[in-house]
Amino acid sequence: MTQLFGTQELQGLSELPLTDQAKYFVDEISMVSTSSRLPEALAAQLKYYKGNFPDYFPLVLYPEKKGQPYVYDNLNSQIDLEYKQYKTTVDLPGYDTGVKETLNQISLPGRDVSFFKNEVKSQNVTDEEIARIIEEANLAADSLSFAMPNYAKPSRQNFFQMFALETYRKLDRFDREPPTAQQLLDEVITPQYYMVRPPGNESVHVLYPRRFIVPHANLGTRDIEYTNKKIISDIEKDENYSSMLQQMAVNFSTDVGNLGLFLNTDGNGFLDLFIYKKSQPEVASPIGVKIPFETYSEYAKTRTELAMLEDLDSLFVSSINLFADKGTIARKLASEFDKKIKANYIPSGRRSLQAMVPRIGLFGWEEGYYEIEPDLSESILGIPQTTVERELVGIFKSWFTKTTRIGIIEFELLNEYISMLNANPNADPDEIHKQMVAERSIKEESTFDFIKRKYRESTSGINEQVDIFKKNYELNQ
Repeated sequence: MTQLFGTQELQGLSELPLTDQAKYFVDEISMVSTSSRLPEALAAQLKYYKGNFPDYFPLVLYPEKKGQPYVYDNLNSQIDLEYKQYKTTVDLPGYDTGVKETLNQISLPGRDVSFFKNEVKSQNVTDEEIARIIEEANLAADSLSFAMPNYAKPSRQNFFQMFALETYRKLDRFDREPPTAQQLLDEVITPQYYMVRPPGNESVHVLYPRRFIVPHANLGTRDIEYTNKKIISDIEKDENYSSMLQQMAVNFSTDVGNLGLFLNTDGNGFLDLFIYKKSQPEVASPIGVKIPFETYSEYAKTRTELAMLEDLDSLFVSSINLFADKGTIARKLASEFDKKIKANYIPSGRRSLQAMVPRIGLFGWEEGYYEIEPDLSESILGIPQTTVERELVGIFKSWFTKTTRIGIIEFELLNEYISMLNANPNADPDEIHKQMVAERSIKEESTFDFIKRKYRESTSGINEQVDIFKKNYELNQ
């Protein structure tokens, strides 16, 4: 993609509040890119216009978007589904309006850390308290040292110091504490990005834009970590991996055991496998696999589908299950979803692949990762269990917010299952269930086959790959 913005457009942008600049920037690129190529297009345009925006610009790119239209259209499905089209809205992840206001305040011309220190001092805040705010801000900034390698440490710290001071200034003066580093990250970073510690490289954080990874599924960080561990585990078993490590170990005068692998964004709109030295964990180099976010997202979606199928199965062994078969359960869940969406409930799609707290069944056994957490009210009152839940947090959330207990992906899967039951009335529902699980498992493996094929292609010329790694390594010293 060529440069998209002219000089006059950039001048006009500079007069807007920072978050409006970001919105205009992303919206314009979205209009000339397919959704699958948007990460690549954004990365390219950010490189073109790096000098026209503050270096913390990537941290303001994704404000939340409430009520975005979403259409589930199954007309191209291989089977005749019961529901042909389903329209709803979803909330795309990003920072909220309060954070937006703070970001705009700290980006006004002429404002720096000293300005915000004086603002806080005018509220009779002590120097000791201000020092605590600055310390927490620096901790937040330092946690992104690897995630944003082209992001100068002083600028990164200044950004978080200003954000922390302005955040503190707006709090109730009679009941406030300096925001912690994690609180700062939870306000401005984690709503936009998955902030992940890679498997095998626990000393760094990486950032994956949430907007590009099944945004309507609202996956958790643990889902992403699960995905990464599975990918890394499969690659490490490949015969090319050992050969490449041996070559690199020789070139860098280290042993094979000092080299590792993790998954990170490559700065060009793709995910990539990175080799790193364990003795210098923040020095790493991409292999050149270039995994599209779309491929990675498809895997995440498949995991969500498998989780829902596991839920259907789990309801059979649930001690409070009142349904006779999976088909009845599926119809009830689909019906409840349909009713709640028509009542303007938000589909949550929150699917953690590992239960927050393992549940102990009434018969004394500990249920596994995919087992459900039943709604407490249903358990106490003996009301028929109509929904499933993975996390205790979700149980309480459903009491106080208008949120469904299942999401769009799960609804799609339920419709598929119901349709297959209707088309095969004499078939064993268990056999149809097993067939759907097998199909998803094959699909899951095909994703890994794609990644491994790309990996083998990129490592076929090991000497060339070593040279690339060495060049990147030297640039990062």
